[in-house]
Amino acid sequence: MRGDPRLMFACAVVVVATAGTTPRIPDLARPVKIVDYAYYMDGGTVGVTLSGTRRDTLSGGFDGRMREESHSYPQHCYVGGPYVKGAGVRLLPLWGTEERAFVSLVQQGIESEISRDKRRRLLATTSAIRLSLDDVRIWQLVRRSEDRRQLLDALDRGEMLGDRATLSYFEAKAPITLDRIRRDGSSKAFEIVIGDGASGGHTIYLPADPAKVASGPTTLGGKFHLSMPAGTNEDRLLMQLVYIALRDDRTHVAPSLRAQVRELLKIRRERILDVDRTR
Repeated sequence: MRGDPRLMFACAVVVVATAGTTPRIPDLARPVKIVDYAYYMDGGTVGVTLSGTRRDTLSGGFDGRMREESHSYPQHCYVGGPYVKGAGVRLLPLWGTEERAFVSLVQQGIESEISRDKRRRLLATTSAIRLSLDDVRIWQLVRRSEDRRQLLDALDRGEMLGDRATLSYFEAKAPITLDRIRRDGSSKAFEIVIGDGASGGHTIYLPADPAKVASGPTTLGGKFHLSMPAGTNEDRLLMQLVYIALRDDRTHVAPSLRAQVRELLKIRRERILDVDRTR
């Protein structure tokens, strides 16, 4: 298992297909092994090459290229060539069966090559400063694949994102508490006050109109708030933070208010996922 530091651009899933056929994710013979991996200096693309016991191989990656958009949105896995702009390359539909198959294979490769203790250490690492170059690449691969797996699991249970990525983004410490919910009668919006293991009193503003902007803290330790349009990565992170807080079984917030917030999140979530299906 090795990384090639000369590779500095995005990678894609490479599949073999005859003329006129649609590329697909091959089902590698188990156990799946990691042959190569890399972290690309294009903004954050992570690539990996996997092999099966029949000497079948699959090269793939998680697109992390920098965008010129004013807001950030989820990025795709992709298939069909060595680079995302290559001939025959296609993006995998967000959250679909092909993406799930690819993520599953990457996870199998990681589990067969990297010990559970090392995976835990890498996932707990918040900075690459003290990591070797090789560990930086595998750290990025472990984080990106695990975050994608948790995201898919969250969607399956009716939420938005994985807890690890959400808590990491907000620099939050578990447990997340639901301290108060107040409904603004004039706008029908909700003010949701949460806390974490270190501090409390953080307010998230969730509008009744799912097309309107939600707002909340940039971190649970900071004083600044962010406001992002519906469907942006930051908006999804705010939503997931509320989902996590709603799990607080010690809260004194009335069940009726919690149910109303869950229903509003459901409407907002469905609207976002409808747009994702067109990306």
